[in-house]
Amino acid sequence: MKKILSILVVLAMAIVSAQVLAADEVEECCPQGCDFECGLEAEYPSEASYISTYVNVIGGGGGGTTEIETAPIIKAKWEYDEEVEVDMGECADCISCVPGTCLQPGNMYYHDACPCIPGLQVKPILGNSVTVGYYAIVTDPQGVADVAHVYADIWHPDGYFKYQIELHQVGLVDPENGAPLDEYDKTIALDIWEHAFECHNDLVTINQDWAATLPAEVSPEADIVDELEEKLAYLYYGEAELDYCQPGGEYLVGVRAHDLTNSWSPFLYNTFWYIPTSAVKVDFNMIDYGGVSVSTEKWVGGDGLMTTPTKPTVKNIGNTPVNLYVWQDDMGFSDTYGEWNVKYDARLTADGEEVYYYPYEFKGDETENTSDDFPGVRIPGVLELCTQEKLDFSIHVLKGEPNSYTGQMELFACMDYPMPSVFWNTPDQYLGSPQAGLPNPNFGP
Repeated sequence: MKKILSILVVLAMAIVSAQVLAADEVEECCPQGCDFECGLEAEYPSEASYISTYVNVIGGGGGGTTEIETAPIIKAKWEYDEEVEVDMGECADCISCVPGTCLQPGNMYYHDACPCIPGLQVKPILGNSVTVGYYAIVTDPQGVADVAHVYADIWHPDGYFKYQIELHQVGLVDPENGAPLDEYDKTIALDIWEHAFECHNDLVTINQDWAATLPAEVSPEADIVDELEEKLAYLYYGEAELDYCQPGGEYLVGVRAHDLTNSWSPFLYNTFWYIPTSAVKVDFNMIDYGGVSVSTEKWVGGDGLMTTPTKPTVKNIGNTPVNLYVWQDDMGFSDTYGEWNVKYDARLTADGEEVYYYPYEFKGDETENTSDDFPGVRIPGVLELCTQEKLDFSIHVLKGEPNSYTGQMELFACMDYPMPSVFWNTPDQYLGSPQAGLPNPNFGP
């Protein structure tokens, strides 16, 4: 309708111009002569002879009414993993990856760690932080210039509030170097929206309440393109770090905005999946038991520092609590009539429960949901998120000749189940102060 009205205005101007030319005796202004029957009459809807106009002044003491909706509208939103680099071979057979330019570098295989799975999958960077980008298409019934601020609120999988970030209008700075532009460039927002819809359609959440108000023949996607083209809506963007210490699982994201009169939009929600990944780092590559006597147990004690390789320490660098598994060969002590000539022991923390194990020993599930894929014996205790602890190891030589013996030990980290609830407790240092609109203030362990 906006485009039809603009055409009618142009036509009306043409008629006025024709009349002025007639007064100046310019006779060939149009083939039929310079009068009202010039063939430029507009067609009005419902056979009306005029177009009515209407405005309602909001606030400011002007006598207007606030009965109509005045808050901004979040039309669509989505998130990206801004640092993921997926091997193209990992998704070669994915149906959604086959057509079009989404196969090109910088498209489908970026922004989503698992493009074949619906929704965003954010891949943790072990021992570090990953950048998540938050996007929203926003407009306002009083004009997009009335939008004051746009915010994204994020909650951890266990329901605790994480943080709030402000989103800023895209198109005011050069995306290549961050330098301010002389004027707003709508093509930047249009390109980002086109890429999101064409290559990551499963990541985009459309505001269904707003979409229901559109004419049947207009899709939300087309309306967004039209509004970005006409500068009637803007794309907003913000980014924030997701630390490896923060729990893996499903993060809730709500975006809302307020206008210059502090009228707030409802939240538009969606979620993304921070891929639960178990991993540990150790500060040692050898356990040196030194001199030992036969039939005497010898311990090597650890400490809480990651800089002392002679004192074993383990650090959780994944985003889940983990169980540790240990496996050891026989170090060349062999066996006597089927009985091993050596056995070992391990414990996590100084007060941890000790576990004895023999060479090559493998114990399977200790709970129904624990994977069988990790060889070795579980060391009792849980290495929580964002923690490091000492490890102690012992050797007990039951029989052996005086000699030097060498062997190989392996450690494995397996996430602490149960799954799929993945409501790991969020470490206190990553808890935010709840903002207005918290979905459920009592949600959490």
